[in-house]
Amino acid sequence: MQVLVYYSDVVRKETPSEYKILGFSVQEPYASIIKQAYAFTLTIYIVVPINTFSILYVSVCQHMRFKILHFSDMISSRRGLKLNHLMQSYTRISNMVEGMDHTMSFPLFCHTLYSAGTMYYVLALILYPANNEISTKELAHSTIFFMMTLQSFAAMSVSASSISEASQIVSKEIKSLSPDSLDSAFQLQRFISMTGEGGLGLTLWKIVPIRRSFIFSALGTFFTYILLFQSTWSTTNHTESINTDVSGMNMTRG
Repeated sequence: MQVLVYYSDVVRKETPSEYKILGFSVQEPYASIIKQAYAFTLTIYIVVPINTFSILYVSVCQHMRFKILHFSDMISSRRGLKLNHLMQSYTRISNMVEGMDHTMSFPLFCHTLYSAGTMYYVLALILYPANNEISTKELAHSTIFFMMTLQSFAAMSVSASSISEASQIVSKEIKSLSPDSLDSAFQLQRFISMTGEGGLGLTLWKIVPIRRSFIFSALGTFFTYILLFQSTWSTTNHTESINTDVSGMNMTRG
């Protein structure tokens, strides 16, 4: 599906036996060989890694979310609680989340750029099909591909934000604990301060923390710039077309 979408801009059929690939005219059977090689390369080096990372990222986020919620259940059960053990468990979970964020935040940033570029390309085809000269079949493929990309981005964002939401549940459970002695009161206060410094969460390459609001702000930014760039491009082309017509009329009169 994704390979077919990119064909509309890279591979164009000029005549029954001639294709224009990356601006170059290629005759059959060489055109078929180049098309197959292009589709294979695009699939292996872009489509498969991007989709694999999406599945991996969502799976790891859900695994971390279950660990945090399990820790919250341990606190809420209030059975044999020892603050030292709880603090050690929370530190281990915090280190795991930080390690995950350190490892996956940059690939997530690259995936976000890929999603933004893909949605711009596909949405331009959907909103302005006449400017891109694509068939109804290609338009249908583009619409499906847009929904798939949007769904993938939303799934990754929701999974990442679920860690922060689970961390907030842990913070509430810890604040509900009551100390048994003066020493435990100091330990509990220290524990509360550990969980209250923003809590656990993932970021977008250490730039933006991923919360539930990140999805709407990112999509709003994507769509705003897509419409802005496409409107600018359409206005520029329209102005160039008018200038060309005026120049032709002046040459005719001369």
